[in-house]
Amino acid sequence: MNKCASIRFALLLAFAAWAVPTAAAGAEGEAGGRLSWDPRAGVELQSPLGSVSLDCGATGIGPILRFPGKGVEVRLSSPKVEQLNPRELLLRYQVTGPGENVIGVVRRIRMVQRGDETELTEEFSLTPSKVIDTNLEIERPFSLRAAATPQAVLPLYNGWARTFPLGGEALRGQWQLGNVLADVPSQQLALPVVEVGQKGKWLAAVCADPYFGSLYELSAREGRISGAVRWRYAGGKVPLAAGREETRHFGVWLAAAKPDEPFGRSLDAFFRLMLPDVPPGPKWLHEIAMVGYDYLSDGGKGWEKDVQELARLLPPDQRRRVALCFHGWYETIGGYGYDDARKEMKQQWVAMGRTRKVRFTQDEVRRQLKMARDLGFRVLWYFGDGILQDSGTPCYRPEWDFVDEHGKQVVSGWTGPDTWGRTFARNPAHPQVSQWYQDYLAALLKAYGPVVDGFVWDETFYIRTGATTRVPQPAYCDRAMLTLIKALTAQVRAADPQKVFLASDCLGGVGTNIPGYAIVADGTYQDTACAPAAWSYGLFPAWRNVLWSCNWWSVTKFNDTRWGVEHYGVPVAISNGWEDDRGPWKWTPQDREKILALFRQRLARQDRVRYLTVDPAVR
Repeated sequence: MNKCASIRFALLLAFAAWAVPTAAAGAEGEAGGRLSWDPRAGVELQSPLGSVSLDCGATGIGPILRFPGKGVEVRLSSPKVEQLNPRELLLRYQVTGPGENVIGVVRRIRMVQRGDETELTEEFSLTPSKVIDTNLEIERPFSLRAAATPQAVLPLYNGWARTFPLGGEALRGQWQLGNVLADVPSQQLALPVVEVGQKGKWLAAVCADPYFGSLYELSAREGRISGAVRWRYAGGKVPLAAGREETRHFGVWLAAAKPDEPFGRSLDAFFRLMLPDVPPGPKWLHEIAMVGYDYLSDGGKGWEKDVQELARLLPPDQRRRVALCFHGWYETIGGYGYDDARKEMKQQWVAMGRTRKVRFTQDEVRRQLKMARDLGFRVLWYFGDGILQDSGTPCYRPEWDFVDEHGKQVVSGWTGPDTWGRTFARNPAHPQVSQWYQDYLAALLKAYGPVVDGFVWDETFYIRTGATTRVPQPAYCDRAMLTLIKALTAQVRAADPQKVFLASDCLGGVGTNIPGYAIVADGTYQDTACAPAAWSYGLFPAWRNVLWSCNWWSVTKFNDTRWGVEHYGVPVAISNGWEDDRGPWKWTPQDREKILALFRQRLARQDRVRYLTVDPAVR
């Protein structure tokens, strides 16, 4: 019997025993779990819950570096091993790729016993001695033993948690970001995590960080689950620089299953292991039962009229469950009343100077926002219309535009009363662009932070999956956009942990080639008009936080709002200043009756839909 086969037999015994009470967690050595290295099998994890081989899979032992265009494949099999302690390994490899490119790989693997759960994280770093300007694919195999009828659950991009029986044919799911493995048929994942297990007995999750793509392959044969995580750098578009470290993070989570347990603990493990520096938003977000947008309505007077009317209609204990967003206040898209030279917000400006011509001062804006907060409402500030800048304004900087790999300038398509010319998406991978948004947010926090509860970055979908650029340097722009949203959310949290930063990915509403950027924000407030077909796509990215939508047709398309409230448990959506242009102070008695009745219905609801297993349209 070879080493891999003997491990499989041991795993069978281990997983069969998962339902049996285990040794007390936390003790060192075998009782509390340990990591070890075996040259014939690679890294092995033993825990009170079972054992897993991190390197032993269907393709052999050890991670693989593939250079498809060169026909070269290098296996990582003979590392220098440091057993730092029973729960931490450090592995160092040095291999040679095409063109005598010496590549150093470092794997730091840690194990933690958390009550009755076992967690493992791996930092995988690669540093080439020369530029890698061709495709490089990396495969990390793993395996574990399972008794009969193993299965997998995939959190799909469309919001469904699909259960698949595992057999000899590979099941594939792919988190798409950076470079998509388009030549490998796979299910599109909403999060970079897959769950495997045996119903009612045990669960395991395999996950990767969300900052680059990851494709998961799973199969089962003769009682063994074999798997692999694959990702591919498009070196021809975005070369890996010489001497620069490229790092990924991976995780494994093991737990005994609970009777009739709903899907979800594996997703909690993903966020805990792969996004430890991105905590969930504050609890008050989950109390919100109504959301509203004011788009500079009624010549700038609508906000105050609507707030006063809502205060008349709602008692104080209900007002705290309403979040209102102050929108359309700025002078230009891409300028947003920010003085670049002084790095502060302007003291006075004209909002929508081409059309509505509303004069504002900081003091007047603060008065209006404070008035709404003093009445008990949650107040949100419209941070920006995606990553757009208006080419018809003096602050337009063409060198900041996102230009794709073919040199094509990307047009947003949005025009409205707040634009002067064509709008273009900025390049989030441009260092100056990223810094501008952070400086702008710092100025907003200083000027208006005391009178708002958070910020909404509208239409964060302009940078699509797989977008790359060559200027000012080659980069994956979707990766940069995700990193920027994370940085802005952290900036708000650092200023006040009770303030929020919301994305608006509009998943399912404007396409399926958009990453769920909201996974690193405090939730999403999407501009999809409460379209019933779009709701499910936002479920998994908002797993820990909230999924809201704006409805500019809040009266004439009220039934769309009702659908979301009744089938998904989302807040009631109201608006003023666009399309229906009918806020609370302009509601008819009939409008008021049906909207407030739905609000009361939502107030009484305690739960929300977090994923789909049945079609809500056929309930």
